[in-house]
Amino acid sequence: MPIYGEREINIKMSQESRLYRGMVKSENPPHIYAMADAAYHALLHHKTSQCIVISGESGAGKTESANLLLKQLVTLGKAPNRNLEEKILQVNPIMEAFGNAKTGINDNSSRLLVTGARVSVYLLEQSRVVHQAAGEQNFHIFYYLHDGLEYVDRLRVYSLDAGRRDKHRYLAGDSWSRQTAKNNVRQFQKVVEGFKSLGFNDDELDSIYRILAAIINLGDVDFYQTVDKDNMEQATVNNVDQVIVVSELLGVDATELTEALTSNSVIDKLHIFSPPISDQLAVGLLDIFGFENFEKNSFEQLCINIANEQLQYFFNQHIFTSTSLRTCKALRPVFVFRLIYHVDTIEFADNRPVLDMFLAKPLGLLALLDEESRFPQACNSSLTEKFHSNIRSKFYIRPKSTAPEFTIQHFAGKVTYEVKNFLDKNKNFLPTEVIHLLRQSSHEVIRRGLASQTKAQQTVGTYFRYSLMDLLQKMVNGSPHFVRCIKPNDQKAKNSFDRDKQQLRYAGVMETVRIRQHGYSHRILFADFLR
Repeated sequence: MPIYGEREINIKMSQESRLYRGMVKSENPPHIYAMADAAYHALLHHKTSQCIVISGESGAGKTESANLLLKQLVTLGKAPNRNLEEKILQVNPIMEAFGNAKTGINDNSSRLLVTGARVSVYLLEQSRVVHQAAGEQNFHIFYYLHDGLEYVDRLRVYSLDAGRRDKHRYLAGDSWSRQTAKNNVRQFQKVVEGFKSLGFNDDELDSIYRILAAIINLGDVDFYQTVDKDNMEQATVNNVDQVIVVSELLGVDATELTEALTSNSVIDKLHIFSPPISDQLAVGLLDIFGFENFEKNSFEQLCINIANEQLQYFFNQHIFTSTSLRTCKALRPVFVFRLIYHVDTIEFADNRPVLDMFLAKPLGLLALLDEESRFPQACNSSLTEKFHSNIRSKFYIRPKSTAPEFTIQHFAGKVTYEVKNFLDKNKNFLPTEVIHLLRQSSHEVIRRGLASQTKAQQTVGTYFRYSLMDLLQKMVNGSPHFVRCIKPNDQKAKNSFDRDKQQLRYAGVMETVRIRQHGYSHRILFADFLR
């Protein structure tokens, strides 16, 4: 098991890149580059797509491993020109800026997924924009933008506060320091360089800055509740000047924006069209959020942990179930002699029942959540009662109190979830009025971003369920390689290992070692052997 520290990553990686090109795994110590080389040459030899599944707890090093794999694959791929190579590598800092955030256990936690040179978003934690738990932050890009624009004296151009950084609600969670600001400026410059290398011009960058600044300013709009002449509750904007600021940034009419923010249409004819993606031979890198268990866990942690359950199930099926079937098939006697073998049964924790509890229809947890989300009067208590009444599984644990919460026995341990805000986070629809208004923006980038939306919006739960199916299908269609990242401790201390055994056990590494001991670790087809 290789142990990577900051020094090793910064100094040794470029030197070791050459050592693992075209080499047999056994010729060098274990290394992340060896995994990239194995996947790349398997792609060339077998003519089948490969996928490298990187898993582990949040903060264990998955994103850093994915970065190293991507760099090595780009090197091995020998891109036809340096410009293409540079573009692929420049995508990464952009995606980290827009999709990563500081959490309680990871300063650079991935909240989305990057696959090769194509980005697939399986769960972007959109609620993080408006709310972060204590000690956590918003997405990196908002802080990069503020400090980067302040450095070049352009904050006022985008109506951002040049005096007090925490004046803006969506930036208030950051513990600002001069060193932090310097780092944010450097990261912002990397993001800008990345966009330019991908062909973005100054006008397009200006539109991106405007969108981000509009989001920050939108967080400063105050609403209050009133009653109209028909005794119906309605929302009203308290600080109209702030809405005017947002409208100018987005290039839309302020009055229409106010109306869009405070009302909803009964009839929604919105559709979202997703163009088909062609299938080609590729090496996919799956860097997905790690298993999370905080002091308070909400809908985001539930989705993240369901995704990890799915990855663990795929790992179990590939390593244990399929290996046992291949072993039994290989042990069929092919000569006239009678051959007798003793095959020990490998026991492992099958988490399929947990996945069924989450994903089954109509009584799976996500299906029940979608059903309750359709009722206007649904609330935390009604959703909790629906879960308690319909879910019959030993992995679902009801609380002893009347609190709106439940506990799940995951493969990695028990996690208690608070039902508060589940319904709002699951709906998460962009109102039709807002979409129609933004299509009239004076900025082309904003109009273009909403031009092809022609399909009914889904709940987050439904979208996530189908995303998991798509993710699993891609992994099944490709030949998988697994990278297990182990988090040494929760204090981010150097050379301190106090949680490694626990993670090795629940990740199935111990059982994997046992099954490799009972069989041949290297298996090739007869046809390949004869060639």
